Amino acid sequence: MNAKLSYWFKFYMYMKKVGEFHELKISIIKVRKKNYSSRLLAHLNYRENQDNKFIDVWLLKVKPSPIQFSYHAISKLEYIHLEERLKSIDIVYALIAYLMVETGLRAAAALEVKEVDFKNLFKYLNSGEKKDDVIKLEYISKGGNLDFCDIPLRAIERIQKEYLSREFVKRTKLYTDRCFRLGKKYNEKNIWFTDRGKEVNYIDLRVAFKKASEEMGRYKNKITAHWMRHTFATWTLIDYSDKNKIPLNRQVFL
Repeated sequence: MNAKLSYWFKFYMYMKKVGEFHELKISIIKVRKKNYSSRLLAHLNYRENQDNKFIDVWLLKVKPSPIQFSYHAISKLEYIHLEERLKSIDIVYALIAYLMVETGLRAAAALEVKEVDFKNLFKYLNSGEKKDDVIKLEYISKGGNLDFCDIPLRAIERIQKEYLSREFVKRTKLYTDRCFRLGKKYNEKNIWFTDRGKEVNYIDLRVAFKKASEEMGRYKNKITAHWMRHTFATWTLIDYSDKNKIPLNRQVFL
C-alpha cells in the first residue's frame, strides 16, 4: 500500500512542479532519508542531493501493521513422538533434545556440555536431594559470557544411564580413531558423537530434526532444535500455573 501511495505522491509532486492544476490537497511531512550502508547499494545515496538529509513524504502513508511475535512450542505428546523419531535416527539427537527441553539451553550450548557436568549424581542423591531437584549447570551464553542454568537430577541420571555409561565409551574410541585417520584435532571436551564416531555439530542436529519432523508428517512447519528452548519456557509456565492454580487465559496477560 505504501509503495503505491509513494508513486501517487511523486506523480502529484511532479504535476505541481510542471504547473498542472489539481484539487488534491497533500499534507506533507519530512522524514530522514534512508542511507544505504551496503557497498552494493551505496550508489543509491547519490541519487538525490546529499546536502538534504530529509525528504518529503505524503502524510497519508499507512502505518505498518503491528508485528506479532510468536514462539514455537510443542505439546508433551508431540515431544514424545519427536523424541521417538530422533532416537530412531540416533539416540544422541534424542538426548540433546531432552537436555534442551529440560534446561532451556540453546542448541550451541547443549552441544558444548562436558562429561564432568553429569558426574556426582549419587553424591547429590545421598545428600538428600531428589531426582526432581535441580543443580546449576555452567554454560557459555550467546554473548560469550559464563552463565548458569538449572538442570534436574533426573536429566543427569537419564543421560548417564542411556548414553554416558553405555554408548559414550564406545563412540569415544570411534571418534579417536576417526581423528587419527583424518588427521583432525581431537576435542577432549566433547561428549556428543554419532554411532560412527563423528562429532555432532549444529548442522547434524538440524538435519536430524528436519528428518524427524517429516516422519511426523510435518513437511511445512518443521520442528527445529530451537523450538525446544521455547517448549521448555512454555512447559515451565504451564507447570507453574497448575501448581499455583493460576488460570492461563487471555485476561491474565492484559
